[in-house]
Amino acid sequence: MNTNPARYAFPSTSARQFVAVENFYAKVVVELGVPGLIIVVTLFGIILWRTYTAFRRLRDPKLRAFSIAFLAFLFLQVIYFWKGSYLDIDPVNIFSGFSLESP
Repeated sequence: MNTNPARYAFPSTSARQFVAVENFYAKVVVELGVPGLIIVVTLFGIILWRTYTAFRRLRDPKLRAFSIAFLAFLFLQVIYFWKGSYLDIDPVNIFSGFSLESP
């Protein structure tokens, strides 16, 4: 799904045939079709809704502040996916080097 490095993978003669799709939702349609888009949008909706309901149940002010910030971050990611996939670039892809195993 990451088309950023893919545009350099082709020789210069076939680069004209390469079409980069930058929009995350368009990538989903290309790779999974319209049913896949419906599933992805539903999944994003469920994640946002469950985060919102968890925020409403919290009573600790510090946890509520963190929770609303995290909810805003998730909401903005869903909106920014119209422009491109920000999950591919730092600092959003923080889990790429994260490991739960001890060294």
